[in-house]
Amino acid sequence: ISASNSNGRATGANAGNTGAPNETSTCSSCHSGGSYGTVSVLIQLFAAGTTNTVTSYTPGTLYDLRVTINHTSGTPTGHGFQLTAFRQSPSTPLGDTYSNLASNVKKKTVTAGTYNGRTYCEHNGVGSSNVFNMSWTAPSAGTGSVVFYAAGDCVNGNNSDNGDKAGSSSLVVTEAAALTASGNV
Repeated sequence: ISASNSNGRATGANAGNTGAPNETSTCSSCHSGGSYGTVSVLIQLFAAGTTNTVTSYTPGTLYDLRVTINHTSGTPTGHGFQLTAFRQSPSTPLGDTYSNLASNVKKKTVTAGTYNGRTYCEHNGVGSSNVFNMSWTAPSAGTGSVVFYAAGDCVNGNNSDNGDKAGSSSLVVTEAAALTASGNV
């Protein structure tokens, strides 16, 4: 991670590199030469307080959200990540729906330019851990499917993108169908 982005791309440049709509690049565009093998980014959504992954959300419910940066070789000195969430259709940013950020995570809502209105969770300084945890509050009923976009880096600590390696991924979660009851009395 270059020194200018060591505190996060949204914080350092009011920009996103997650692969979300209208972003011009991902972290892999610059961080591509490292010796860390294949870098993968795992996004997981859990029922709050459990290790039960979910693929659909109940509107207004709090969930645990985790981003893990994995690699297949080498020993990086640190890790970084960036994540944002969008409504799938129409493709619009959800805004600030994050809370309970781990100490290695911070959030930034961009208020100008191309990325205006997007809230990003990202690394809080270059982290030694490859796991980043936060909570996410599901949007209101009728939002439809949500797409999380994330990118992550394995870095060598030389304060440039030279020798770092990155990956990106996305996760789609659907809105749970509302329960209805009917009957005769």
